[in-house]
Amino acid sequence: MWKRSEKIKIDDLREIGWAKWDPIGLSLDSDDWREGGFEDEYDGYLMQAVGQLLRGVPTKDVALYLQALEENSMGLGKSGNASLVRATDTASMLKQYLAKLT
Repeated sequence: MWKRSEKIKIDDLREIGWAKWDPIGLSLDSDDWREGGFEDEYDGYLMQAVGQLLRGVPTKDVALYLQALEENSMGLGKSGNASLVRATDTASMLKQYLAKLT
């Protein structure tokens, strides 16, 4: 799958996270997430999701992890299908990103 010689770039993960996920909606306050001073807000979550994908966790389960973070850890509560759609899109894009590194 992924070659250890390939480097996962945090900026690439941020591009995905900010474009597809951004559960708190921080990017709404700025034209560019890089300019808000909060570009690293989701780094830990995205790295955890990537780690799960690298260990072979199914994309669906990674999406459920991201949804649980949003609803529980971030305290945003249940947001219906919107949360799962964001999480699924994000997990899918992360998986596609990793596939390009092979």
